Amino acid sequence: MPAHKLLIDNLVEDNYHLIAIHSGTADYTTAFLLNKYLNTQLSRTDFDLDFKYKSVKAAYVLYKFYDEENMTTFYLVNNKFKGVNLNNTNEGSLFQMDWDSITTHLLPEHKKVDYFLKIEDSNNDEEVDELLFKIKKIPQITTAYMIAIEKIKNQENLIFE
Repeated sequence: MPAHKLLIDNLVEDNYHLIAIHSGTADYTTAFLLNKYLNTQLSRTDFDLDFKYKSVKAAYVLYKFYDEENMTTFYLVNNKFKGVNLNNTNEGSLFQMDWDSITTHLLPEHKKVDYFLKIEDSNNDEEVDELLFKIKKIPQITTAYMIAIEKIKNQENLIFE
């Protein structure tokens, strides 16, 4: 019987917009600010996005809001995670704490981005442009811009459910 190969390209959805957000604020503060200025209700999910990169287990904080009126789902997710090298062995003293801190990225090709706002099932580009305009007006956000979905190398990292 011949082996069948599934390509991940067939599983990745392309009906979403992705906004990169640069801000020095904590994730809960960023979610609060987006809720305030965009009239959303982003709330933290019961789970984080867990990934294992070589020797680091990363957990990216995820916020979600479903807009019933427009049938649109919003996700706010961290792009950066500071973790500990799991392969670091503490040989010697029981109390020796010599951990190596490592920063990982949800989308490594966008290392300078702090957060991503993923907007699913929004077919109205004008509404997304208006949201982007409002996000840029938030004083605590340095900048925000759209990311071309076709240029993202790790699109499977953006599948949240």
